[in-house]
This record gives sequence, structure tokens and C-alpha cells, in this order.
Amino acid sequence: MKKASALVAAVALTLTACAPNISEGQNPAEGQSAAEVQSTATPAADTMPSVVDKTVAEARAAMADAGIDDYKLSTPAAESEWMVVGQFPRAGRPLTGAGGITLIVVNSNKAGARADSTTAPPSEVVNAYTVTYSCDDEDYENEWTFESLREVWDEIQVSGDLSCEAELSLRGELTDTEKKALKKAYGSEPGPVDITTLYEICTQMTGIPITGTVGKNQADEAAGAVMLCPDHPKKKKIKKSIAEGLAAAKEQKALDKDRESGKLVGGGSYLVGKEVVPGTWQSQGKKVEDCYWEVSDASGNIIANNFISVAPQFRITVPASAAGFTVSGCAFRWVGP
Repeated sequence: MKKASALVAAVALTLTACAPNISEGQNPAEGQSAAEVQSTATPAADTMPSVVDKTVAEARAAMADAGIDDYKLSTPAAESEWMVVGQFPRAGRPLTGAGGITLIVVNSNKAGARADSTTAPPSEVVNAYTVTYSCDDEDYENEWTFESLREVWDEIQVSGDLSCEAELSLRGELTDTEKKALKKAYGSEPGPVDITTLYEICTQMTGIPITGTVGKNQADEAAGAVMLCPDHPKKKKIKKSIAEGLAAAKEQKALDKDRESGKLVGGGSYLVGKEVVPGTWQSQGKKVEDCYWEVSDASGNIIANNFISVAPQFRITVPASAAGFTVSGCAFRWVGP
């Protein structure tokens, strides 16, 4: 009897070891093997599904359908009707090695999403867009989703420069500040797509308009962006860059006007009284090198001339009696009669 019992136990142990594992809660139906039960379990997705602009309840269902149960909400106590406005990783990104999965959620009333027009007149449904930021590091090895610019700036202090895209919630309206920022940047109110450009400028800590030279259009765009992020850590540098850009644009406009009115000339020969005005002219630049100038009469005779090998800025006179003014290797600007 003892030998028989030992044989039965050995056979039972072998069968148990060879049988497939059945997950908790999976019971084989009548006539269904354990292996068949296991094969019907939902396999985990290889890539992240898109759940942005879904309610929390819908997002949970989508994640379950994808076989994903290991994720967290940015607000753990979020209610079912709250909206998902961002996700990490982004939709379509591989999940292997992606790290923790996070869904950025906001109260649907704040997001301005899915407003029921039957419960309130359209004129009373005024909700601001919710802005989130999807950022990558310089090597595109890591990515983050942030709910505020402050979070972006804090991460830059740790990880270095980030490349960020601003994303708006599905529904919403521009705030008064956003409308003013768009008007400052572009002279009009182009729309929601353009406001993301200004928010993306706010995420920058280097480059134009902080450490680079800006033109008139870039200066206006940066000025609009600063209206959206008045507490930017590099605000002083941005404002300085804006001021320099606008000053340079103003000077360029004045130069163009003087050139058109015959008060600014470069290399060439000009008729006095027709192409250039008589009076006092000043060389351009603090240092002048290899510059030749000549003033002549109606017969082509030289009234005055000089070749400058090197000299500081200087002035010459082109009298009203002169007929020609020739310049080579330098430029002059009219400064008075």
C-alpha cells in the first residue's frame, strides 16, 4: 500500500507541474481546458493607446482593453467624469522600458470639455483651454508630460534643455490674456493653434529670444509670449532681447527711409540735388578703412576728395554747387544742411 500511495502522489505532482497556470478569477467553462482559458486572456499592448480627451472612465476602459493595468493618474482621487488632457508615454510610443505610465487628468469643468449645450446657452459656456506640455530631452531618450510651465522649468534645472510641444484640450476658449498676447505677437488673433507657439516659447531657457539676436517679428512674438509667462526665470534677458530687437528694427526702418530720400549712400556715383541731397555727411561706423570719396562739379572737375587708409568716424561737406558725389569702400549718411 505504501508503494502504491507513493506512485499516485508522484503522478499527481507531475501533472500539477505540467499543467498551465490559470490566472486568478479565470475558471474553465465546461469542456474547456486550462490552456484554452489562459489563451483567452487580454494580452498587454506593445504601444501606448490614445486616451487624451477621454473621460477617466473611458480611459480606464481603453487601458483595460489594451491589457494595461499598471498606470497612475496625476490626481489619484479624480472622478469618472474628469478628462484626460495628457499622457506619458504619448500615443503610439512603445511601452517597453517606458517607465511609469501616467495620465494627466483635470476636472472637466476646468477643462471646458464636453460642455452640454442643452443645460446652458452657448454664450454662458466660457471655459479656458487647458494647456499641457509634452517634452523630450536633447537626446530624445526621455520624455515627460507636464501640466504647468513651472514643472517644465523645474525639470530643465535637473535634466537640461528640453524640446517641448504645447497641447490644448479638445474644447475651450481663449482667455482675454491669450487674445491680447496673440494681438501683441501677430497683430491679430489667429487662433488656438498659434497660442501654442507662444506657450512653447515660454518653455525655452536658451536660444532665441533669450540668448540670440531677434528681428522685429521675433521680438513681437517674444513680447506676446512673455504676457503668458510673466514669471519666466529668464524674463529680464527676454525683455532685453526684445528691446534690442525693436531698437534695431526701428533703426533699420530709419536707414531705409534715408536711403529712399537720398540721405544714405554706399559705394557708387550720385547726382547732387537729384539722387542725394547737399549738406553735411558722416561716415558710417566707428572705424573707417580703405575709403575713397569725391565731390565734383558739373564739368566733372574734382572739388574735394580723399582716400582714407584708416580713420575714426568723420564728416565731409557736399555743397549745393556740386554736381556729383562718388563713394567707394564705405558709406555716408546725411546729418544736416
